[in-house]
Amino acid sequence: MEKKITKKEMFGRLIEIVEGANIEDTDAVVAFLNHEIELVSKKRSGQTKTQKENEKLVEVVYEGIANAGHPVTVTELFKAVESDEIKSAQKVSALVKKLVDAERVIRTEDKKKAYFSIAE
Repeated sequence: MEKKITKKEMFGRLIEIVEGANIEDTDAVVAFLNHEIELVSKKRSGQTKTQKENEKLVEVVYEGIANAGHPVTVTELFKAVESDEIKSAQKVSALVKKLVDAERVIRTEDKKKAYFSIAE
């Protein structure tokens, strides 16, 4: 399967084509394409507002697991975590998944029920 060409790569190729072509406004077209490359690069860098908020909430959930002192379920964690931003167990589950992916929390199962504890 072929690798998909990104917008940034495509704009770079267009610059090469324009510079090789014999047209009047080469500089203006190249400047426009370089500006588009900058815009694409800026769009990809950084985090969204929600991602920044979730980073803080991940730490709240981590503290909740640490304070429990024993493996907890998402439901128990939802009830234990006191935060106005966390309004559902689904949100807690998503935040816990981030911690598991980062290997900060360990997921264990007992009778088809997931329990989470701090990784040591």
